Amino acid sequence: MPVIDTQNAFQNCAKLSFCYLCGKEFTPSEKPTRDHVPPRSIFATKDRLDAFILPVHDKCNGDESVGDEMLAQLIAVLHGKHPKERHNKWKFGATKLPGSKHSSGIAYNGCDLKPRVWRCIKGFHAALYNEYLETNGHANVHLPFPEAQWEGNEVKYLPILEQQYIIAEELRKSRIAKTNDRVSCYQGKCVYECIWVKSDAGIWFCMFGLRLYDWENLGDIHNFPKRGCVGIYHSIEGRPTLGTAGTLIDFSCPTEHPLDPFA
Repeated sequence: MPVIDTQNAFQNCAKLSFCYLCGKEFTPSEKPTRDHVPPRSIFATKDRLDAFILPVHDKCNGDESVGDEMLAQLIAVLHGKHPKERHNKWKFGATKLPGSKHSSGIAYNGCDLKPRVWRCIKGFHAALYNEYLETNGHANVHLPFPEAQWEGNEVKYLPILEQQYIIAEELRKSRIAKTNDRVSCYQGKCVYECIWVKSDAGIWFCMFGLRLYDWENLGDIHNFPKRGCVGIYHSIEGRPTLGTAGTLIDFSCPTEHPLDPFA
């Protein structure tokens, strides 16, 4: 059961022999770029110890500045920082909830945060299992906020999928059974946990949860169920040698927030 939560482990991660974004080995003449995962700007200054840094090709790193800044501005609200209006990348508004007299606040900007989160998942996989993650598109990320899409001039909230409940429950059960693979960095303000589950068809899938501060509280938890960030993916390499299977013990794991894997 691999766990990365010490200075020695963080230092070893920074010495990976391959780029976690493309999987190619570094040549002796290359000087990799140091990439903070998640972006360092997300965290308060006092929380920037125990940084999680991985090597990448400079060309693979690309221009992630806009996505990083938007995620950083969102999370920074939880530690008391608010961007000045001229620098704010987010737009806010309100929409009436279907079948209700109540309104819900919405944030929108045309930027999808899921690729930013998925980039982090690839980094955690590379560090935990010392291998590049390739999925052929078989992956899904559920953000810790109610999701919606525009239909004309109206906002349509997307339904909660059954797999979100299943993933959250399996992660909670496996934490009790102590079978979760885990990364804890930035003074514990970033926690990633995952397990490997075999389907009826014999295919191994990874179920994961990611927590940044208490970002689940940034969603509308008054009109919608509180939820964590969860997801699932299938690696074309199958279950890694170091990948830990989730517990097979069937037991009840009740919680007030069944969509939160860290509840």
